[in-house]
Amino acid sequence: MKTMEKWKEELQAVREDDWRLPKEVKADAYALELYDLLGELDSELRDDLALSLITRLTEGEKLSKDTCRELLARSQRDGIFARIEEAEGNGIFKRSFALLMIAVLVEDHVKSHRAWMRKDRFIELVENLVRYAEEEHDLRGYVVKYGWAHSTAHLADVFTELAACKELSGSQTKQIFHAILKRMAVQDYVYIHGEDERMAKAACALIKHQKIEFLDWEEILVEEMTGIDDSLPGYLRVQKQENAKIFLRSLVARIQRVGLDQKWTFPVISVLRNYDVKY
Repeated sequence: MKTMEKWKEELQAVREDDWRLPKEVKADAYALELYDLLGELDSELRDDLALSLITRLTEGEKLSKDTCRELLARSQRDGIFARIEEAEGNGIFKRSFALLMIAVLVEDHVKSHRAWMRKDRFIELVENLVRYAEEEHDLRGYVVKYGWAHSTAHLADVFTELAACKELSGSQTKQIFHAILKRMAVQDYVYIHGEDERMAKAACALIKHQKIEFLDWEEILVEEMTGIDDSLPGYLRVQKQENAKIFLRSLVARIQRVGLDQKWTFPVISVLRNYDVKY
């Protein structure tokens, strides 16, 4: 069994050779080995080397469809729910980087000539991601010493890729939009690492790919973004208010920037006034 030091040395050599694998190395088997490194605390090994190489192998279509299916299964089975009961533990890295793994895999599946995910597995994936969004409480962005955790941003990346899937149903879309809004109005953490922009991109992807009806968009916004919660202690009330306000502003800006019909901004601005009367 390779030590972490050996893995790092080996992968650094691959990176220096423009990410080309040695001829004797089989991409499929190697990717499955690399998956186990996604929970490592060494940020260079986890992020810059292991995930970067798997991403390149996937985007370059070097992995078989069977390997993609196995990576997706592992990412759900022992990835996104790994030690999720911990409030702030190191299990967050396995969970969060499993999310990025899923985003890369879904992007590959969306390619018409690849399409390797069965409908029942797609349904299971959406269910698991919505459940994960409800159960994840470690919302830290950058963790000193260990690097990016960033679970909210990585979840946004997955939702963005799911929006492009032809299998995504209307009911699943509504579940995802509910999950986005709930995650962006949390009270016990303040987002400071661009999570609002990543989630705004995910929400706009639902519009871009024509997966959400305007009336559903409006109804869910009104249901979830109810305004300042006076029942909360002062600091929690302010944190929740700021998270929601910053996200809604980003959502308006994103809709405008990518050239979507301005009608989509109207309900966003309306609920934004629940948090910022001067808007």
